[in-house]
Amino acid sequence: MTETSPETAAAPRKRGPRPKTLARTRTILETAHDVFAERGYEAASISEIARRVGIAEGTIYKHFDSKKDLLGQVLCRYYEGLIAELEENLPHIAGFREKLRYVLGFHLQKMLINAGISKVFLREARSHDDYFESTLLEANRRYTGITLRIVEDGIRAGDVRADFPVRLVRYLVFGTLEHVAWRALSGRGRIEVAAVADALTDVLIQGMRPAGTTDPAVPLLDRLEAVVARIEAAAPK
Repeated sequence: MTETSPETAAAPRKRGPRPKTLARTRTILETAHDVFAERGYEAASISEIARRVGIAEGTIYKHFDSKKDLLGQVLCRYYEGLIAELEENLPHIAGFREKLRYVLGFHLQKMLINAGISKVFLREARSHDDYFESTLLEANRRYTGITLRIVEDGIRAGDVRADFPVRLVRYLVFGTLEHVAWRALSGRGRIEVAAVADALTDVLIQGMRPAGTTDPAVPLLDRLEAVVARIEAAAPK
């Protein structure tokens, strides 16, 4: 019988987190999501989260390094849910314009439905300098990257001009929608999701079209002015 030396012996397998630990972590994240959404980051406390879960405050620090780490993981988990929903629904939508319109309406609707956590992301998490080196930024880029891939597919299909700067889509789409949504998130009026999504889709499609396919009957300036009017009407002061 050949002996196995310590050097060649297989390393012991590392065990993953136990089901009980995973369940506790999930419960903390779900509860923290609710508390951050209700109170904002500064007013939310670890003690309240622990009380709602029914555990000692110190137990939370066995799962998360800090309150900031907890918020980051709450937001990453939120984005994972959005990504999963988009990836499930988009294959059932045909056509470049229809897919683009869907993600615009999806994003705006989710921001309004989840107003509390949306405000925490926009006001708190994204404004910190370390956001640009965080896992949260990576989650956000994976989420917004779905829309970029729709535009890239549009280029390959001839629906979008070949020289369109795809990277600008993040700013054109999500920057615009977040700016429009902030009115409602700040309590300054209601947003008509369909009207805003339709209007922004019109503008993007017009700007993305290959040369020679623009509708000559409707000058771009007139279309832009009409879209602005529709957005302002849908998002009253």
